Amino acid sequence: MNSDPKLNFNARADRSLIGAQGGDRHIVIDVEAPRIERDERSAPPLSLALVIDASGSMSGERIEMAKRAAAEVAASLNENDRLSVVSFASEVLTHVDGLPMDAAGRDRARAEIGKLGPRGCTDLAAGWATGAGLAEKHAGKGFQKRVILLSDGHANRGETDPEILGLKAAEMRKRGVYTSAVGIGDNYSPIQLNVIAENGGGQIHRAARPGQIDEIVTGELGQIREIAADDVKIRLRFRKGVKIEVLGPFPVLSEDESAEISLGSLISGASRRVVVKAGLPLGAEGETEEIRIEPGWIPAGAQDLVAGEPIMIGLHRVPVIELAAETPDADVVVAVATAWRDALVLRATAMIEDGAQDEAGEMIQKIIPEFSDYCRDVPGTAKLVQGLKRFRTRLRSPFDNYLLCEASVASSKGIKFCTELRQDFQLMDVQRELGLEE
Repeated sequence: MNSDPKLNFNARADRSLIGAQGGDRHIVIDVEAPRIERDERSAPPLSLALVIDASGSMSGERIEMAKRAAAEVAASLNENDRLSVVSFASEVLTHVDGLPMDAAGRDRARAEIGKLGPRGCTDLAAGWATGAGLAEKHAGKGFQKRVILLSDGHANRGETDPEILGLKAAEMRKRGVYTSAVGIGDNYSPIQLNVIAENGGGQIHRAARPGQIDEIVTGELGQIREIAADDVKIRLRFRKGVKIEVLGPFPVLSEDESAEISLGSLISGASRRVVVKAGLPLGAEGETEEIRIEPGWIPAGAQDLVAGEPIMIGLHRVPVIELAAETPDADVVVAVATAWRDALVLRATAMIEDGAQDEAGEMIQKIIPEFSDYCRDVPGTAKLVQGLKRFRTRLRSPFDNYLLCEASVASSKGIKFCTELRQDFQLMDVQRELGLEE
């Protein structure tokens, strides 16, 4: 087994030339993890916390399916692993506290999970924080520290501000505790769960029906076993005056001459893609604007960051006549336009969640001319332009909670190249309902 896999990074710009007057250029950065042959015993040991919403709305089939998924997780762990199970409602209860998953531990965990029942309101923040603390507390050297958060509702107790929840999740990520989240049913808040998963270095999943909880949780556990690298990062360095914007839900720490983008964890053989928009200021013809890309990651079960080979993107300043003659890289333009479209859909769903559907439509309407101009005459982009226009039309009609949640999760996964764990899910169906596809 390769215990220190080397990730492969590649970067391309949509255009290599820029005028003296400046302007925008886009860079597509791809990262791929090598395929690692690993069995259960050779994977790093795991300190896992399952954090389960036990508010009143989870009563019935939802809580029973969550308990079944937790029991199956317990059964699949081995004696090297540690399991914690927390439920949250008006108060937080710890049902399993860092048990080693030997035969006796698995039996006890299943018995304790069976006692879990619905009650009260929803203090999501306290439940998640308790689970994250237990995952960290019970992790020995070389352990992976993971939280899987399951919730079907809006947080209505404790801390509910998405920005603060995101900051807390990012802090735990820096300490090596990574969180994925599963939104259950049609009434959960994608905004709160999204920021915890995105800033926590994990994934956001969607269980539209209670029966999907099982396959998502066990699928997430399977992916954790296949983690090749944690806390994958890209640091961009550029001269002062360059403005960097990342398309999509990636946490970014920006300074005057650098920006650090967090991509989360990457499983064996998987890919991630980041699209960066660079706004370049005025300059002189003959100059070359350089953007340096410095990748890094932490091998699964390790603590120290591994630095990858830097990549340099050079954008050359030329006279306007040369600029007009340049043919853009069509593959890069398609990748940029696809990520741009998905980022717009994600932003629109967040606005609808906040009760601003009319404003979401105005936002899309305002961007369509710019989007169309960027895609002009590039093969493969016409359908993206038409799809965005149909989406604008769709925004004039009401959205139910089901479509709103599906649109949010599908857009987030599409931007990041994340795997959908539901076997019966069809992305094309959601895109058609949104108008993005015919």
